[in-house]
Amino acid sequence: MPSRDLNDLDPRLRPLADSLIAACEAAGCPVTVITTLRSLPEQEHAVAIGVSWTLNSKHLPQPPSGKSLALDLCPTEYLTMKNWNPDGPLWWVIAQAAVALGLRSGMDWKDRGLPPVGQTRPSWDPGHSEWVTPV
Repeated sequence: MPSRDLNDLDPRLRPLADSLIAACEAAGCPVTVITTLRSLPEQEHAVAIGVSWTLNSKHLPQPPSGKSLALDLCPTEYLTMKNWNPDGPLWWVIAQAAVALGLRSGMDWKDRGLPPVGQTRPSWDPGHSEWVTPV
């Protein structure tokens, strides 16, 4: 099973993850951690079942720490809804909070900016947030 443990996050990402979770909570969007670290076989399985699109995921162990540079969150209230309510507005709360912290959101793989609330894009991963190397 992929990890859900925040201690499996790279030390560069961990404080930002804590801030992201706190920001979501403060905005009225309690979240549940879905994934932090995956092994290569777990990532291959995620690609095979269509919940990930790459074998070059930041969920895999990353140098130098051997820990994850990505985490997946879900609005807790969406966990019991069909497909986790992919058009629900709380996904934008997570994405906006992540971007405000300098993280890349899975809503914006091509750096076009977040889509308007309620508008989805192909191959998006709304609860995904990942470390971006500072320029």
